[in-house]
Amino acid sequence: MSKVSEAAGAADNSRPPPNLEHLKTLGEYQGARTHIWPTLASVRWFIRTNKPDLLECGALLILGGRLVIDEPRFDAAVERIGRAQAGIPHGARILGAL
Repeated sequence: MSKVSEAAGAADNSRPPPNLEHLKTLGEYQGARTHIWPTLASVRWFIRTNKPDLLECGALLILGGRLVIDEPRFDAAVERIGRAQAGIPHGARILGAL
């Protein structure tokens, strides 16, 4: 398990299988979150730099050679990884956040 996965509280292999309705293509996922990922290249960069962690927690799947995002798991992983990289403990409130 990578350091970011450990700090982010990555799921273990006992997690339930993904709900197929939650699986999205990269374009579908990015298009619904342009406030975070303004371009497809930006979400691809995040995946490239965090791929082991995203695969390990089930946020990213490879089906038929294509990358597929498990929407709720990816959202949670973005928050966990971002908090870990910023040094913010999981569950800590950020001043000024709603």
